[in-house]
Amino acid sequence: MTYLSIPHLRRSKGKIVAIASSASWIPAPRMSLYNASKAAVVSFYESLRMELGSEVGITIVTPGLTESEMTQGKFMNKDGVMVVDQDLRDAEMSIMPIEMAATTARGIVEGACRGDIYLAVPWWIQTTVYWVAFFPELVEWANHWFLYVEPGASPLDAPSKKLLDVPGLRHVSQPSSVWSSELKE
Repeated sequence: MTYLSIPHLRRSKGKIVAIASSASWIPAPRMSLYNASKAAVVSFYESLRMELGSEVGITIVTPGLTESEMTQGKFMNKDGVMVVDQDLRDAEMSIMPIEMAATTARGIVEGACRGDIYLAVPWWIQTTVYWVAFFPELVEWANHWFLYVEPGASPLDAPSKKLLDVPGLRHVSQPSSVWSSELKE
C-alpha cells in the first residue's frame, strides 16, 4: 500500500506516519515475534526514507505502551484464538506506564506536523534506547529478573506480575480503561 501511494505523495508533498513500537528496540521475553515485526517496520521506513530523500516526509513513531486492546489484555493464544487475559497482560507489561490513547494520538499529530523523522511517545520512552545501547547487560538482567520464568513455568509466576499487587502501583501505571472485566474476545 505504501509503494502504491508514493506517486500521489510525491505530487502532493504528502507525509507518511509509520506507527511501529518502542518494542522495536526493547527486548522482552515472550515477545520476540512482536518485537521483530516492529523492528522490521522501523527498518522498512528508514530504508524508504533513504530511497525517497526529501520528496516525501516520513515520521517513524515508536510509542510506548498505549491504551489499546493489547494493553487491555487481548492476546492470541497458542491455538490461534483471541482471548482476554489480563493476568498475562500484567505479567508482560507490569508497572511500565500505559499512556492514554488520546494523549499518544495528540503527540503523534504534533510530531508529524513538526516534521519529526523519529518520534517516541511519551517523550521519556526515548531514554530506553540509550539504556539498551549503553547498558545492554543491565537491560537483559532487569528483563530476566522481572519477566523471565523457568521453562515450563507459567508467565504469571514472573516477579513482574507480583509488582502490580503492591498497593497503589496499578493505579499509577495503568489507566482505569484497561482494567475492565467486560472486554470481548
